Amino acid sequence: MTIAKGILLFCFLALCANAAHSNEWKPEDVMGYKECAKCHKPQIQKWQQTAHHATFRDFHGQDKAKQIAETMGVDRVRDTEALCADCHYTVGQERGRERVISGISCESCHGPAKEWMASHQPEGDGVKREFEAPHDREERHAKVRAAGMIIPSDIYGFANNCLGCHLTPNEKLVNTADHPAGSSFDFMARLEEVRHGPEPEPDEKDLRKVIGYAVELEHSLRGLAQSKEAGRFRDGMQGRIYVALANLNGLADLTGAQVLKDLLAQIPKAYNPSDPASLLKTADQIQKTAQKWSDDKIGAQFKNAVSHQHIDSAPIPSAPAAQQAPTPKPEPAPAPKPQPAPEPVAPSQPAQPAAAPAPVTPAPTTPAPAKKPPTPPAKVAPKAPAGPQPLISTYAIYTPQSQQLCETDNPWLFGRVSVAQTRLASESCFGVEIKARPGANVYLISQSSGSAPMMLLPDSCGAFGSPIADGRYHLPNQDGRATALRLDPGAGDETFHLMVIDNADADQAFQSISSALPDACGSYPSQQLSQSLEDALGEFENNQADVDWSVIRFSHD
Repeated sequence: MTIAKGILLFCFLALCANAAHSNEWKPEDVMGYKECAKCHKPQIQKWQQTAHHATFRDFHGQDKAKQIAETMGVDRVRDTEALCADCHYTVGQERGRERVISGISCESCHGPAKEWMASHQPEGDGVKREFEAPHDREERHAKVRAAGMIIPSDIYGFANNCLGCHLTPNEKLVNTADHPAGSSFDFMARLEEVRHGPEPEPDEKDLRKVIGYAVELEHSLRGLAQSKEAGRFRDGMQGRIYVALANLNGLADLTGAQVLKDLLAQIPKAYNPSDPASLLKTADQIQKTAQKWSDDKIGAQFKNAVSHQHIDSAPIPSAPAAQQAPTPKPEPAPAPKPQPAPEPVAPSQPAQPAAAPAPVTPAPTTPAPAKKPPTPPAKVAPKAPAGPQPLISTYAIYTPQSQQLCETDNPWLFGRVSVAQTRLASESCFGVEIKARPGANVYLISQSSGSAPMMLLPDSCGAFGSPIADGRYHLPNQDGRATALRLDPGAGDETFHLMVIDNADADQAFQSISSALPDACGSYPSQQLSQSLEDALGEFENNQADVDWSVIRFSHD
């Protein structure tokens, strides 16, 4: 296997999102990019090199787009009536009929131009922006904003429009059609990818960095508030909320900005999907604050924010999980410290996944009357309340939806598909995603047909990157951003064994297996396994406590 260059930005471009534009979209007011090109030729040339432009040519032919469209009952992806039109195309009018006229173009980002095109440039022949009087610029900006233009200096308005597509506001689309819940979105970094104007001042860059995450938090809260059921959409919105919070907290620590610290102190640290009114109240507060920061241009208060390294994942707090039940019911019997009674009712604890249940019944005050020998809990459904999280929460291997992107900077641009749902070709690329119990030891072993097994985790030399967080891995990754592995040429079968151990004795015993395997850092064992790897792992799991073993197999041509 070799490492592909692509970085997983999760820029799914919000496939087929709905109600995406921050301003009302009127096709009859769309002028089209050719009108913009009359004055903005260099900007159009740069746009033509971007994925935004390429959607008109390529998007409707993507397998993932076709699959989602079929699930949602959409006959033609590139159609003005399709769910996909709002985010993946520009819908205008030609000869009195609404048509898809281009990919994601000038007016997708700046708004339909009919009402402001003639007035968005400085007045007077040959007057350049750098020589425009400040009061004239302010007057012009106010005029075009009132006419519906989203101007780059309106940082909140720009971020709000971007997140309308880079976060998918359609629960059915995500839960039913396996549509991504949105992109992993660093607003400042993405603006730089598509920027076609002058270099912004440092203060403006810093302000963009902060407002981008604030708007992502706002949109994610609104998305969570509208969710009706547990599923991928709700999980996606919750994940985005805590990623945005992690980035804002990181920015507060980096910049020391008191206004940001004040905002973070005023809003909750955890969010309950069954309380939409509270979610919307917080979203409104963030919107008001971010818009004011944008209007007041307070970038100087966020010095060096642009140097913040984007955080791509964050843990969802376990504490609010209990609060997320629609109607929290008090437990009828087990009070926290029951009074001693003639016949003490020891609250039956679910058997821990470790060894035999040791008598860990805390004595309330004085030793209880002599008890009968403990009997196994009878007729207690395994609810697993508030116990330790599973040793393995997530274990998946994915391949990019488009293998043509394996050598690009973003192989995951159009989404991903599980290797269990497709057959890979020779030299396809893929990534491994793992979420294990924090603090547990994680071992990942790969074996190709006809080859010796190899230890991929632990990764002592950083061949595949660092853990994303405690217990969370993506192999490979670069600075926390997931990249891709390349299969060797030719047909074959691949097996990946994941062993997670949360027991010091078991971990010590596992060394007899791990020390007999070569690793990706070039270490080779002096001894060999006395049995097949699979037999050794199965025997180990059967004989040890607090271990979990999972296997993924797939074939390629």
